[in-house]
Amino acid sequence: MMQAIHAKYHDGVFTPVRPVVLQEGQEVTLWIDAGEEIPHLRDEDREFLKQFVEKHREVFRKLAE
Repeated sequence: MMQAIHAKYHDGVFTPVRPVVLQEGQEVTLWIDAGEEIPHLRDEDREFLKQFVEKHREVFRKLAE
């Protein structure tokens, strides 16, 4: 079952609007609204997201860029 996780980006941090509980080994896809958030992302934040996905590849397989 797919469930959207709505999060706000502010001062370099993505914060879920509602609490999110993930089970061990659960896979998720992160979608970032390019129309709203991407233009405001700093280069270091983009790099952080890429490194985060690499580090947690078994959990996070796809990141919409």
